[in-house]
Amino acid sequence: MFRLPPNHLMTHRKTGWDYRRPAWYMVTLTLADRTQNWLGHLEKNPAPIDKSDQWRIELSALGKIVEECWYDLARQWPGVEVRLRIIMPEHFHGKIHVTTVQPKPLGNIIGSFKSKTTSLARQLPRDQVPPSLHSASLWTKGFQDSILWTENRRERARRYILDNPRRLAERQLHPELFKVLRKFEIILPLGDGEVCGFFTGIGNHRLLEYPSLYQIQCSRSLFRYQCDKYGNPLKEFPPEHITTQFQQLCQEAFHAVRKGDVVITPCISHGEKEIARQIMAIGGKMIVLKDQGVSPFFKPAGKLFDYCTEGKLLMIAPAT
Repeated sequence: MFRLPPNHLMTHRKTGWDYRRPAWYMVTLTLADRTQNWLGHLEKNPAPIDKSDQWRIELSALGKIVEECWYDLARQWPGVEVRLRIIMPEHFHGKIHVTTVQPKPLGNIIGSFKSKTTSLARQLPRDQVPPSLHSASLWTKGFQDSILWTENRRERARRYILDNPRRLAERQLHPELFKVLRKFEIILPLGDGEVCGFFTGIGNHRLLEYPSLYQIQCSRSLFRYQCDKYGNPLKEFPPEHITTQFQQLCQEAFHAVRKGDVVITPCISHGEKEIARQIMAIGGKMIVLKDQGVSPFFKPAGKLFDYCTEGKLLMIAPAT
């Protein structure tokens, strides 16, 4: 049985988890300067294999440095395997597998990658790197990580990483659907009254012009997915709990969609998420209410991204 060294200085990103221990991670880093495509540019793949392979990123000199430093992590940190990665024009995603307990936490491993890429980037001609590089880091402070507990989550991360160039191409083809609008005033007919306020949003803002909005509210007591041991819903399995009242809500929502209403939902409870999934399956239009703000670089995730490209989705949150 190994004994971990004294507690490290890295703030735990997941409560109770020690980031020196073996695990699979997906990490995301963004450039400090995102005004240009410093790491490469999008281009058509001349020999695509499938839908997600139709586009690729042609790396710049700076992008190639990032690629080399990523693969060099395995040599620098024994017991660390670097796996799939995608270098986008202004950000980076990579899967990393820590196979043995490390002397330093994940933050130090990624920190060494950021330091080395910044140092090597400063050796490039000034016109190939961000102007601020010679007085600041190449990257924004910190990084985002997800612990890939299960094979299913690792597969989802793999698909997401490989799909990044296509997603970028879709955003360039439909810029109006992926532009975050800030602090616009809207009136929503909710419940027995109206809610008026300032919102931020992304998606098809013309959905707000539809004459009829159908509101979905579903109590947690009406429907519940099965979950794995980590609490993640198993949507492909039969639900753990379902009521006739929930089934009635579904039928009413489907009827509203078929007569042309736009569904508005917070997508919080399992029941609300399931109704939204079924509405997407029949091609209904949706406005999703978010309780957290929409950042300037926010993009819908998963199937919601493709739904956004079809002009069938608007996601809004109260402006802060």
